[in-house]
Amino acid sequence: MIQPIRDLWRALRALASIARVLSTDGSGPLQVMRVEGFLGEIREGVPRYGEWGLASNPPDDAEAVVLALGGDRGRMVVIGVEDRETRLDVAKGAAYLHGQVADRYVGVTESGAVQANGETVAVTSQSGTVVVQSAGGQLQLLNLDGNGAILVGVGDVTVQSTTNVNITAPTVTINGVNFSAHTHDDPVSGVTGPPN
Repeated sequence: MIQPIRDLWRALRALASIARVLSTDGSGPLQVMRVEGFLGEIREGVPRYGEWGLASNPPDDAEAVVLALGGDRGRMVVIGVEDRETRLDVAKGAAYLHGQVADRYVGVTESGAVQANGETVAVTSQSGTVVVQSAGGQLQLLNLDGNGAILVGVGDVTVQSTTNVNITAPTVTINGVNFSAHTHDDPVSGVTGPPN
């Protein structure tokens, strides 16, 4: 094989490859990685280009697809990263966001349902307003261990409905008053009992 063709063949073979992520640094304007490309080929400060609006920091030993710009292994960029140990298997048409623990996620199922699963699922708002709306469905707050506890923090809580608001519980306490056993004096009928 003549030299120019050999050089072209080497450049094409070096153009794209799989590399191992050794470490990641996201403190600068671009996230950069230390990767091992070909056996023993260690590259420092390799920029990672991902999808805009999605921030992630993959675990060490994840696999990266790298491109050598112009076939120059000294000008390498990362264009994709996957980790076999934490990859989440989802149904066709679904999209999920997960971290190091794959079964802790936020996702949209193939049917359009939004799911969140984690040790703690927190919804916060810097403006102080969190809105949960359901068009014709139900809003359910459930505690899977059966306690059914719903804790509301400081500030006003407004429950507004154009239909009935139903509270079903063995005891309903508001400001320390047990409304399940609360009575009133009625001048006509006497003492009214607790709601039944």
